[in-house]
Amino acid sequence: MSLQEEELVSSHAGQPEQASSLLDQIMAQTRIQPGSEGYDVARQGVTAFIASV
Repeated sequence: MSLQEEELVSSHAGQPEQASSLLDQIMAQTRIQPGSEGYDVARQGVTAFIASV
């Protein structure tokens, strides 16, 4: 897990636990399968985008 992902997860630590994180929900809407080669890169990109917003 990248530093940005860890920060995103830790920032939501105080909130009630949901079935999946916002990041997981966003990634579920993509056409990239979790086991595919580019999934981690896409996940990092989405994390960076969310962090910049």
